[in-house]
Amino acid sequence: MRLTGIVIAAALLLVGCASSQEMGENPLTGTTWIAESIGGQATLPDQTASLTFESAVSVSGDTGCNSFLGSAQVDGFGLRFGRLVSTRMACSGAAGEQEALYLALLQKVGAYREEGGDLLLLAEDGRTLVRLRRL
Repeated sequence: MRLTGIVIAAALLLVGCASSQEMGENPLTGTTWIAESIGGQATLPDQTASLTFESAVSVSGDTGCNSFLGSAQVDGFGLRFGRLVSTRMACSGAAGEQEALYLALLQKVGAYREEGGDLLLLAEDGRTLVRLRRL
């Protein structure tokens, strides 16, 4: 009788774990990253771009000029960002160009990979769009 109870408890635990993964558990949740390169170009030294995985489905960050927030979906190593909304402070010159490129590339992300402590945001064809380091 006691063994049966242990087996049932173990089975329920396994079902619970499987269900949380099916519901979109995000292994990146709670992590913050600072961009090292965007579109293959080093980020501007005085314009720090970041990305934080707030929950299993929400992200926030900074472009170096404006802050943003939105949704994200992780499925295995697949990663897609939903609509991102940002503040609207005027960004001119190189800072504005970096911001526009960063936000545009986030919309093109299809996967991610961790490599040597860095987070690589990848296009569908495997090209690195953004390289970030963990904060």
